[in-house]
Order: sequence, then C-alpha cells, then structure tokens
Amino acid sequence: MKRIFQIACFSILSILVTSCSFSLSADSYQNCLRGKIVFTLSTGKETGIFVGDLGTGKQKRLTDSSSVNIHPKWSPDGSSIVFVSYRDGNAEIYKMNADGDKVTRLTQNLLDDSEPAWSPDGKYIAFVQIINKKAQIFFMGSDGKNIKQLTKDNFNDFNPSWAPNGREIIFVSDRDAAKNFGHPALYILNLENGNQVLLGQETLGYSPEWSPDGNLVAYVSDIKSIRTNINRILLYDIQIGTSTLLVPGDIGSSQEQGYSYYNPIWSNDAKCVIFLQDISGENVDVMNFATRNFVPVSHFEDVAYLDWTMIR
Repeated sequence: MKRIFQIACFSILSILVTSCSFSLSADSYQNCLRGKIVFTLSTGKETGIFVGDLGTGKQKRLTDSSSVNIHPKWSPDGSSIVFVSYRDGNAEIYKMNADGDKVTRLTQNLLDDSEPAWSPDGKYIAFVQIINKKAQIFFMGSDGKNIKQLTKDNFNDFNPSWAPNGREIIFVSDRDAAKNFGHPALYILNLENGNQVLLGQETLGYSPEWSPDGNLVAYVSDIKSIRTNINRILLYDIQIGTSTLLVPGDIGSSQEQGYSYYNPIWSNDAKCVIFLQDISGENVDVMNFATRNFVPVSHFEDVAYLDWTMIR
C-alpha cells in the first residue's frame, strides 16, 4: 500500500498506519457489515479501483486501465463514482457508473487534479488542483462544467469534505503550520460568503469527514499520541468545540503500542464508522459507533483510499 501513496505524487500527505482490534458482539458487528465499499488496490502492474460487498466480501474491479486510478468517491445516491486517474498523462478527475461503465473525464487541463468530494445533493464536486506547486480547492458541477476556485493563497489547501447542509466545506491547510510545529489544521469555508475560519484550536490533523447529522467531524491526527507520526482518529464536536479520541484503548499511556488509523468514513445512518490501518493483510476495520468497539473485516487486504455507501 505504501507504493500507492508514493505513486500519487501530487498528494499532500501520505498517511501510513497500523491497527489493533477489539471484540464486538455478533449483532453489533453484523449490523455494520452492510453496503458496499469502493477502494484502490495495487495488483502488481496496475493500481485500480475495486468495489466490494462488506457482508459477503465479493469484489469486482471497476477500472481496466493500466494506469494509476485512485481517490474513488460514491455519489450520494450510490449510482456513480468519481475518481482520479493518470490514464491521459496527468492526474485528472473522472466519473463512472457504479458498475464501472460509462467513464467520463470531468477535468480537462494540464494540471494535477485530485481528492474529489461530492456535495450532499450530488450536484457539485469539490476537488484539489495543484497551481504553482500549491494545492488549492475548487468545485465544479457534477458534469465537469462551471469550475470555480474556492481558495486562493500561497499555502496548501486540501482534503475537502462537504457539510451535510451543503453550505460549508471543511478542508485542511498548512497556512498556520509554522506555529503548529509543522502540523496542518482544519478550516471551514462558507460557500455563501467565502469566509474561511479555523474549525477549533485543537483540530490539527487531516482527512476530515462530517457525520451525517453535521454535529461531529472525524479526522486524523497524531497530536494525542506520545509517539510522532502515529495517527489516531479523533472526533470534533461542533457544538462543544472540543476533540476526543474515537479509537479506544491505551492511547496516550506509557503502554501505547504505536498503532495508527486513517481514512474514517461514516455509514449513511451514522451508526458505524469504517477506517483503514497500514498493517499488511486485513487493513479495513469497522466500528460500532455506540460502543466504540471495532474489528477487522476479514474479506479485504491492502486497501487504500476507501469510501462506503449503504445505498444499493
């Protein structure tokens, strides 16, 4: 999996992590094994996009290009997938049906485009474009038209994620990294007036994902770890304004084993969270959000760039 991140040379951060697991009751575990995941998998010569059923483990390759294909994201209705591909020479954003048919190129330029993210109504796609060696956030219609630049600065702005209300985008920026000991932080962009504000004083990290009700943001950070470069998934409460650890266990204690997690994705009903770790073999974990217990999903190995839908 490390090689996949290295190939994506335009990516801002490569997050490599490891995991332990905790026991779940059969009922709570099975309740989370629903829907389909879409992900990137390296199979030797090809880095392709696959879809898999969480319950059965059945997998299907969706891309047949010999080039690198990464960053797949389900549309809100589960009918389409946007992704990034190098098939035409540089990183561009494409869209295909959920079964891999009818591939359409959405961005048409010589710059690298990445990290597509659907708006909640499926009408727009936010994405990252590299301009003058800096990542900036744009958005466009789901047909690739009417592209608009949202951030215009001399810093790296990346990892866009739409708020459920469709009026805000949370993103990551290194604009204050100098005073944050090199750590990027989370910001909220108001699409109506263009204002950009820091999400919270404790939100140093990346890979933010809004909960479906808009009350929580899951994100990745090593701030609450006693070891450097050991990533944890945290929760930021919008109303309270504080972050807490999502993953249970010995985090922050002298017994910490150095396990890390990344790429958190909420289920559509917010009852479960799925995420990745970087140990070889089974690296997809699913969590019952109510109990905070999680287990590895045995069907999937060496997965990267994960997304999840329960809409069939």
